This record gives sequence, C-alpha cells and structure tokens, in this order.
Amino acid sequence: MYCSRCGVENADRAGVCSGCGFILAESSPAPPAGAVEGKTSGLAITSFVLGMLSFVCAIFTGIPAIICGIISLVKISKSQGRLKGNGFAIAGIAVPAVHTLVILPLIMAMTAVPVMRGRIDAAKWSEGKAIMGTIATAIRAYVAEKGEDMASFDDIAEPAALGFAAGDLEGTYFAEGDFSWTGNYNVSTNVLTFSIVAQAPAEIDSPQQVTLNQDGEWGETP
Repeated sequence: MYCSRCGVENADRAGVCSGCGFILAESSPAPPAGAVEGKTSGLAITSFVLGMLSFVCAIFTGIPAIICGIISLVKISKSQGRLKGNGFAIAGIAVPAVHTLVILPLIMAMTAVPVMRGRIDAAKWSEGKAIMGTIATAIRAYVAEKGEDMASFDDIAEPAALGFAAGDLEGTYFAEGDFSWTGNYNVSTNVLTFSIVAQAPAEIDSPQQVTLNQDGEWGETP
C-alpha cells in the first residue's frame, strides 16, 4: 500500500509508513495524481552526466550512460509519478549513441585518411627507389669498366651514357626526368662518390625528394 502523506510504497499490512512514520489505514490506495511531487531520478542524472562525458571519454562513459538511462526510464515508468527525469535519461541515451555511431566513426575516418595517404605514397616511392638503385648499379659498373677514361662525372650525367635505353627509367608513377645524379671519381685513389636525387611526381605528397649516395644511404626531404 502507499502512504497517503508521502506516497512511499509500504508492505500491504504495514501499520506505520516506513518513509514518514504516518499511521496507515487498513487499505490505502495509490496516491492521487498531483498529491506528491516526484523527485528526479538519480540514475537519470547519472546517465545524463556520463552521456556528456562521452564526448571526451567515448565508450568508457557512453555505454554506462546508455545502461543507466534505460534502467532509469523503466523505473520512472513504474514509479506512478514518484520519479521524474525522462528528459535526462533520454539525453543520456541519445548523446553517447549519436557520438558512438556517427561522430566517433567520422573522427576515426578523418584520422585514417592521412595515415592511408602516407602508406600509399610509401608504396609509390618504392618504385622510385628501385629505379634509383638501378642507376646506382649502373654508375658503379661504368666506373669499374671505364673509370680511367672518364674526363669528369659529367660524362655519365645522362641516362644514355650509362647504357639506359629510352623508357628504361620510366615507371607507373616516375618518369626519367624525375631523376638526376652528380658525383666524382678519383682515379688515383679509386674513390667513387655520387648522389642520386629523385623528385616526387605530382601524385605523391611526401616526401618531396629522396636521395641515395654511394654508401647506400637514403635521405628524404619532406
């Protein structure tokens, strides 16, 4: 039975209200509508607060917010007006739901785009580096065979001088004009130094330039 004074539910045969101590009648009906002003559900408020925090803490507070919101809505619906806070509960459910299902995936997608772009650029650069390795091999072979006859390194500044035919330094992304090389060969000491430079084509964002020297060391310019 319900206390006619405070609206608290008591056992059917209780003589005194457990909430306010009021002496109960043998049968006391549920409190009339408007007789007792309902209090705001603590779970509903908790759901709302956790839901707002989900913007920062994501699912760590979003999921508890949804659970608390659902439980509070059930309790409010069964309270016969003694509890209120539907708005808090609904907001506590809706905010993390929207954040988790819409905003969070969007943020993750935006973050993933630069990462994927970097991997795609790295894959394209693998072609350019392979061509640079081919040029380095050709330079070493030329110097080993004809180094004593070289007037200067300018003798092999063009692809044809290294034995490349038209199209040999072409790829899917890189063209022959993207590569250049400079260096020096000292005949008396038999010391060869060189630097091969590759410029990024328009399809590649970064790095803009890659270098390879005679020691096999790579360098990059963002």
